[in-house]
Amino acid sequence: MQHRLIATSIPYMNAGPNLGFAMEIIIADILARYNRASGNDVFLLTGADEHGSKIYNKAKELWKETLQMLDEHVALFQELEASLSIIPDDFIRTTDRVRHWPTAQAIWRKLEAKDDIYK
Repeated sequence: MQHRLIATSIPYMNAGPNLGFAMEIIIADILARYNRASGNDVFLLTGADEHGSKIYNKAKELWKETLQMLDEHVALFQELEASLSIIPDDFIRTTDRVRHWPTAQAIWRKLEAKDDIYK
């Protein structure tokens, strides 16, 4: 048995889902189902990119708190997945201080220690 990670891009949360992301998650799900049917251990990962000035500015334009707008957009993406009968093994948010931040910081430190981060 082989282990497979299938990950989508993490869409930018300044708007709801679009047709392009729907197509991407459908293809990811097809790959995951095919690999599971082939006897492979599969982990399907998707999530949300929730950082940047465009996010802040969009929330301000909508007269909403940033996290409120993000929660609403994340819900739309998760509703899309559910409506397509797609259930990822995990949905990671870049605002997740418990699961995402420590890993991102650890990767950054490793890259920095190897001088792989530079201007």
